[in-house]
Amino acid sequence: MSEPFRKFKEIVKKAPDELKFILFMNKSVPQRKDKHPEGNVLKHIMIVTMRAIERFPDDMDLIMAAFFHDLGKYATLDVNPNTGDPNALGHENISAEYVEKFSDFIFDMGARPDIVYDIVKYHMLFKNLDKMKIKKQTEFYGMKNFDKIKKFGELDKGGWFKPELKENIKNKIIMEGKMIDNENIKKILHHYIDAALWTEEERLNDDYGVNNDLVYGDDDKNAFEDEIEKIVRLQSNLNKKGFEKFSREDMESNSVIKAYMDIKKFIKLVGEDVMIKAMEDASPEQIGHDLWLTRNHHGAGFFDGHYDYEIEEKLIDAAHALGEVDLYLTDNATLSFSNENILENKKNINLIKRRLINKIKFIMEQKKQNESVYNVNLLKETKKNKPNNPELWEKALSWARSRYKVCPSADCNGAESKKYKSLGGKWKKE
Repeated sequence: MSEPFRKFKEIVKKAPDELKFILFMNKSVPQRKDKHPEGNVLKHIMIVTMRAIERFPDDMDLIMAAFFHDLGKYATLDVNPNTGDPNALGHENISAEYVEKFSDFIFDMGARPDIVYDIVKYHMLFKNLDKMKIKKQTEFYGMKNFDKIKKFGELDKGGWFKPELKENIKNKIIMEGKMIDNENIKKILHHYIDAALWTEEERLNDDYGVNNDLVYGDDDKNAFEDEIEKIVRLQSNLNKKGFEKFSREDMESNSVIKAYMDIKKFIKLVGEDVMIKAMEDASPEQIGHDLWLTRNHHGAGFFDGHYDYEIEEKLIDAAHALGEVDLYLTDNATLSFSNENILENKKNINLIKRRLINKIKFIMEQKKQNESVYNVNLLKETKKNKPNNPELWEKALSWARSRYKVCPSADCNGAESKKYKSLGGKWKKE
């Protein structure tokens, strides 16, 4: 195993679970083949990070920037309507938000979050530097971390890190002996969402009155039919497409992450040994369905008799510990879980915290600069020119004040100096 690949794996192992999930969801994000022959975004991130490790082994700012720079492509993937090629416009902004969100991890890895942020935020601008106007180019050259951004530009290219490593590193990123994106986790997540969809359909039916005699107006009926139509489409997409594509196109990205984090938390609460035994009694698909039903008290789930009694009790307790969560359909016909705002709140708190720290650092730097300028000016003032003949200087002052209404002033002061010099006066430094 190559040294750069080994170090990349170490970074993955140390990353928070949520960050790992974001990283591995980029495995499903395609790229233009002419620009990125290596394939998906995950491979590109891995290769650029390995380049950084090999060329700049002691520069953790560049290494962490390589790790973060394209993470936002999962959330921004789109298709160019003219060429049909995949694109991810604005991904650098999302990636920069991830830098702020996981700034503590970046700091623990030995990098400066503010420098990593600038590299990630502006790495696409550097690629288009030659297309900028001269004024913009000049401003960009003057950026505080431009040298780092320039170095990163040399690393951020398509193609394999080393051709001979292609087969060795292809899809073999391992964490604690297991694939982080293993099929079991994906199946649980897939069917957890599937259960959320059909229970939401039942709720809408109940609210509308399909199962009772309540009568609603035409507007309510149309709204109900629209919601059911959305759910039917989403269920069809979930069955036809792979989970990664479904989640990217039909779910809010924060909801996918929150659902994944809930499942990881559930497994941690239950314990790995219990989880293994549970998967001997039922399939991952069944566990995904039962988790959604049990945590939301739907009257079905883990206590339906699929599991050994002791295992069943632990599964139920862990599911209830997660708390209830609702599924909503947005106006754009995407899925959103009601507890995703918890993720947003934590993210916002981290952003506020990081911005406050950066602001304090900026104020302290400005204070140091101001003190430095003050000291220089003070030094200049103590060494300014003074007349060596006080009597001639007094004559020059009297002459200037008799001719100018305002004195001291720029004109008056200039006249004083010229008159003093014309009278034969000289200056000395003090």
